[in-house]
Amino acid sequence: MNIIIINGSVKKGGECKKLIEMFNEGVDAKIIPVFAENISPCTECSFCSKTGECVIKDNMRKYYSDIIDADLIVLASPVYFSSLTGVMLNFLSRFQVFFLNGDIIKKKKRAVLLLTGGGATKSLT
Repeated sequence: MNIIIINGSVKKGGECKKLIEMFNEGVDAKIIPVFAENISPCTECSFCSKTGECVIKDNMRKYYSDIIDADLIVLASPVYFSSLTGVMLNFLSRFQVFFLNGDIIKKKKRAVLLLTGGGATKSLT
């Protein structure tokens, strides 16, 4: 099974990394550290609806084939302000090319969502 883990954490040694390590035990998954990549958000220009390719030339291009080939996509992210991290949102917004061109992905995908969250450890009163 071809598995990719998309790590949306900006921290290199946080709780999200621990979750990824636990999930990846006994599995040979490719980990994509989106925090270390230059990935811009989708601009909704609709270029990909005409061509099947994103007009933005950044590091996201090297991951499209990994996404297409994957049997399982694991999304791992801490939750900040009730949302995924900004870098993860940028990465996921670029899936628009797949949404607008359904024939690019030939096989069904399965997905797993790994989320970590935190809170105040001290009383605020």
